Amino acid sequence: MTHTNEPHRLIHLLERIAQGERPALNELHDATANRLYVLALMLVATPPWAEQVLQACYVRVWQQARHYRRSTGPAIDWMAMLLRQCAQHLLQGRAGEQARQAQALAQLLEAPHESGTASTTAESRPPASTSTGSRPEGKTPPKRAHRLRLSRRPT
Repeated sequence: MTHTNEPHRLIHLLERIAQGERPALNELHDATANRLYVLALMLVATPPWAEQVLQACYVRVWQQARHYRRSTGPAIDWMAMLLRQCAQHLLQGRAGEQARQAQALAQLLEAPHESGTASTTAESRPPASTSTGSRPEGKTPPKRAHRLRLSRRPT
């Protein structure tokens, strides 16, 4: 439950943060982190990303507190706007990285088709899997096979 005085308290904390008071940022974090974390989790869907977004939000609060104006609305709404911007930035970065990886994969997959033959140089071969070492694909390592035998029922 929120106190009726909380909106004024948050505004006062933002004013102190704008003046460079680090303890005010700690107080603001304590007062708002739970609500903003829930919003971040709704926006990015994974706890580690939500934590990143929340941290980025408080960095922005520290950097931009002097830009907050009471006339724009409640302080928590302003902070939620910053949080949404941070989430959008994170998701765009992730999407950009995924697009770069997809493009690189597409180029790798298209390369043999363009030349007509697949090269067998070390550069074009996929790295050997650490789980199978140099064994042909599909062969089970001895330790794994032993565990599988132990899990079978005798017939």
